[in-house]
Amino acid sequence: MRMKKGFIAVILSAVVLLGLTGVYFGLAGYYSERFCYGTWINGIYCTGKTVEEVNHELIQMETYDTITVIDRNNSGYDISLEEIEYSMDYSDALSEIKDDQDSLKWIQYYGIEQTFSIMPKVIFSEEKLNELLKQADFMNTEVLAVGNRPEIVLEADGYHLYDHTVNQIVPEQVCKSVAQALYGLDREICLENEEGCYVTMARTQEMLDTYKLWNDIYAFQNFELTYAMGDREEKIDSAVVSQWIAVDETTGAFLRDERGELILDNEKVLEYVTWLGEQYDTVGKPREFMSTRGDLIQIEKSTYGNDIDEKKEYELLISDFMEGRSGIVREPVYAQKAWSQGEDDIGDTYIEVDMTEQMLYYYVDSEIVLETPVVTGNMRRGWDTPAVVCSIYGKARNRVLRGATYATFVYYWMPVYGNIGLHDATWRRKFGDDIYMTDGSHGCINMPKDKAGELYGMVEMGTPVILFY
Repeated sequence: MRMKKGFIAVILSAVVLLGLTGVYFGLAGYYSERFCYGTWINGIYCTGKTVEEVNHELIQMETYDTITVIDRNNSGYDISLEEIEYSMDYSDALSEIKDDQDSLKWIQYYGIEQTFSIMPKVIFSEEKLNELLKQADFMNTEVLAVGNRPEIVLEADGYHLYDHTVNQIVPEQVCKSVAQALYGLDREICLENEEGCYVTMARTQEMLDTYKLWNDIYAFQNFELTYAMGDREEKIDSAVVSQWIAVDETTGAFLRDERGELILDNEKVLEYVTWLGEQYDTVGKPREFMSTRGDLIQIEKSTYGNDIDEKKEYELLISDFMEGRSGIVREPVYAQKAWSQGEDDIGDTYIEVDMTEQMLYYYVDSEIVLETPVVTGNMRRGWDTPAVVCSIYGKARNRVLRGATYATFVYYWMPVYGNIGLHDATWRRKFGDDIYMTDGSHGCINMPKDKAGELYGMVEMGTPVILFY
């Protein structure tokens, strides 16, 4: 009986052992095609998965669809990986890990975590990559070539140096560096950090001569002066001064003095000062004026206004430049200066004489402080007072005004245009209306004595006077 029970036990043990052996070798067969327990690759849990399954998952994880190429000006150029037929495959690296795992010893991997970091095999068309790179702007400017030289160019804002020998791009090396970045799964590449993508050419004597000339030109045109013109300003800077460098009319070469320094072309400076006068002088130019009666008046003649003394201003400007007084702000030298230097140099304080209405208005800061009827030049005799913009250029008390046929005493005399002026007319009992048509003055503006005295006490020398019909 005991022998029978022992035999049964042996049989059962054998069956269990065979079963366990079958399970063991069954799992060994299972893991022969799959990763063993505890395998992590690039953050993916791979236990029980095939190489093909893990490869697919790793590829799906990638969001790598462009590479950005950054040039030395920090401008980015994106290349679509789809356009260069880009693909990646982890199969070789995965197979190597799988082959290193002994499936017959699968049980030893339980309780052990295996972590791997792998790179894929990268495939793309380098020919298509190069074609796309050639379309980038940075690959077509400042390209390394044997004939590259530094170049001095005159532009609207002055001379500039364009050095075609420094930081010259090497397209072939750029293509190689970008390809290497793609193989390395880089999402961007900064060309300035890549060896050989930008190079500087060796200096020649011709280049050194150009640099010397540029240093001289830069120092010459590095001069600034600002003219204050009331509510406007006119600035002298490199755009202007660059035109003042003397050049040979035949060859265009820059002229130098006995010390080897660039020469200032005085004629060009004079041309500039003349232009300044043409732009800002107002003496002799027509004026528009909004009258008290509400009309926009056009006055052709003018003795009032700004008149730049071009000779003296030319001499001062030459002195400023030669003495290096750069950066200053000043007014030009005036032969005659208006009360205002802006576009409207009449300003807000002036005397208006409306000879059609025979009225005089004195404005101070845009407010009428005095108004009175007047009598102007006798039109029947051809002594009509001229329409002109002028100014008070004198003041005198108790004067005798003399002409070919008269000598007249006045208490208040304020000349404005030649022998024509504002003054009292005590011999008149009436002013205004149409008296001037037949019984007007010899050309002066006759005023009541009290108004002439009042005006005399308030008005200053240089006050603008507008005479119009």
